Amino acid sequence: MVDRAPVAVAAEPPAKIFNIGNHSPVPLMDFIATLERCLGRQASLCMLPMQPSDMPATYADIEALAQWVQFRPSTSIETGLARFTEWFRAYYAR
Repeated sequence: MVDRAPVAVAAEPPAKIFNIGNHSPVPLMDFIATLERCLGRQASLCMLPMQPSDMPATYADIEALAQWVQFRPSTSIETGLARFTEWFRAYYAR
């Protein structure tokens, strides 16, 4: 058996993780409809009952981000998804 010296652990983690959104919940079907409009095609949906791990509602709590960087995202879901689909198409068109 080899004895090893204990590893020093920093008091603060080397990075921070933030939940980023615009602090406004969006119903899933609204998200899907917006994405369909941005992509110009209809999604193939298979609707199932809520699963045990499904969350009935979620939203990004941006307080930690706002305090850390003095910035509050305000991009709408329509604008954000439009920009994302533009980037996605350009990136994967290579």
